[in-house]
Amino acid sequence: MAEEENIDRIEALNRKLFSKNEKLVPKKKSGTLHQKVFSASRNWDGIKSRIPAAPPMIAKITDSRSSSFFRKLFYYSLGFLALTLAFAFFVFQRGANSVSSDNIDISVLGNTFTAGGEDLQLQLAVTNKNSVALEYGDLIISYPKGANDATADSDFVRIREPIGTLGGGKTANKNIKVVLYGQEGSKKNITATLEYRIPGSNAIFTKEATYAVTISSAPLALSITAPKSSPSNQEITLEIKIQTNATKPIKNVAVHAEYPPGFQFKKAVPEPTDGSTEWNLGDIAPGMEKTITVTGMIFGQDNEERSLRFYAGESGRQGEDLAVIYSSLLHTIGIARPFIDARLVIGGADQPEYSIPSRNETQATVEWANNSTAPVENFEIRVRLSGNALDRSSVSVLSGFYNSTTNEVVWNANTTRQFASIAPGENGSLSFSFASVGLGAGDRGFIDNPKIILELSMTGTQTAEGSSPVAVNNAETKTIKVSSDLQVAAQAFYRGGSFTNTGPLPPKAETQTTYTIVWTINNTANAVSGAEVRGSLPTYIRWLGNTSPIDENVIYNDTTREVIWRAGQVAQGTGSIAGEREVSFQVALLSSLSQIGTSPELISDTTLTGTDTFTGVKLESKKGALSTLLYNDPGFPINGGVVIQ
Repeated sequence: MAEEENIDRIEALNRKLFSKNEKLVPKKKSGTLHQKVFSASRNWDGIKSRIPAAPPMIAKITDSRSSSFFRKLFYYSLGFLALTLAFAFFVFQRGANSVSSDNIDISVLGNTFTAGGEDLQLQLAVTNKNSVALEYGDLIISYPKGANDATADSDFVRIREPIGTLGGGKTANKNIKVVLYGQEGSKKNITATLEYRIPGSNAIFTKEATYAVTISSAPLALSITAPKSSPSNQEITLEIKIQTNATKPIKNVAVHAEYPPGFQFKKAVPEPTDGSTEWNLGDIAPGMEKTITVTGMIFGQDNEERSLRFYAGESGRQGEDLAVIYSSLLHTIGIARPFIDARLVIGGADQPEYSIPSRNETQATVEWANNSTAPVENFEIRVRLSGNALDRSSVSVLSGFYNSTTNEVVWNANTTRQFASIAPGENGSLSFSFASVGLGAGDRGFIDNPKIILELSMTGTQTAEGSSPVAVNNAETKTIKVSSDLQVAAQAFYRGGSFTNTGPLPPKAETQTTYTIVWTINNTANAVSGAEVRGSLPTYIRWLGNTSPIDENVIYNDTTREVIWRAGQVAQGTGSIAGEREVSFQVALLSSLSQIGTSPELISDTTLTGTDTFTGVKLESKKGALSTLLYNDPGFPINGGVVIQ
């Protein structure tokens, strides 16, 4: 009974919910919206607090605009996603045809050690791990040509092996043979470079790999026997040995030497092929040894070092360096302070060469010292003088003896008691003087390359505690070159000279008188280059522009008022056996009333300069100013040089 009541209630509820009969389901009544008008003042003053809130319509408009913005943002996002997917598809499709150098392998198989000068077999493998083929491939193998570090392109050997087209996933193998040189234990790099192109492109791409090889032995071994230290100004001997380590003959072997500043080459056995630094030794068979002995002088200050370097290799063309260097050797010699020291100082300077004027007395000093820790006994110093310009009669010595038969100045225990035994650290100085002969033409004619040579030597014995006496010695040579006598003469003429002069003589104030100036150059033993004569004209002297001879280079500088004769080269014996060098030019004097009773200057001091080609010294000769007092002019009157009214 209860169940039937429940069913009836449910059906009644359904009819009520879905019935359109308003009597069964009453509808809720809603009010009517009426328009309400608000007024707004045109004046803002005092109405701020009365501004009404925005009506509902404004909020509705705002919601609409916000919705439009998010809609557009959504569309843009969809578009960007579409472009991204398209780009990814493009890259994926293109990647299937791209080439990366990271996917190319170059491997080198071979021995990492090799003897210098021997063949080294290498196998190179190029693997293309790209899916696209490599086109027009070339494998370039590069390695140093010689033993030295290669810096220029010409220092490398290059081998080009064509590969052609190398497909994706394929490998190309190449067998090559190289020959390396270098010092034992040095490393040489072999560089393998692949050049290739990719389909559809003309660009050339590269991939590079490096393979290091250690030189186990050099094809030519260089060794040297030489002192590790030497006093300055001493003769030293270097013995250089060249030996082949190769199993086959080495052809066209040459040795090149580089000497440092302060080394003076004297001789070598065998004699150099070119100059003092090149020896062509020809072919050297396996196990053969050749020797070069070099003798020279070394100069420097105490504790300095001098390094000599020798290279062995294949001979280049004549006048050029070695074509290929197989080996090199560096030897350093320290400049040591000698046990017993003596130096020649000329004119207060210590240097290998000097220049002096002819006939001038030159002072020389011998400075000596015992630098050892033991006494030196029976000490003796000798200076031998020689040379074609020595005036033997001019040699003068203090506290010593000059033996003219041997041309030696000698100091020993007989002349200097101190030399019987010189204590450690003891030192002193000795002096003498000399001069050159005149360099003018005499019975022997002119002296070519005039010079004086001084050779210093010293000897003594030294006995260290518990040892036998040892001879000690030292030596050095100084060369003194004698400069040529370059002279200029200046004269003024009225009646003499190359030109006819006019005007009153003696000169008259405010009236023009012309004169001839003559310059003459004389030279003795050595040729002179760049000779030039200069003199200035006073303001009252006028340059007339007349010169003789016309082939001499004589100019006048109107700004400086200088007359310049560029004589250039002046030969040996100019003015005597080689003929004269002379020029003449004409000037005009227009004296003033203020110069009445005076002898006005025609030209200032005349100066000649030039460079001695033998000594390299700049020479100068000067003559005083010339005035209207023409004492050398033939028939010149006694008062002919004084200005009159």
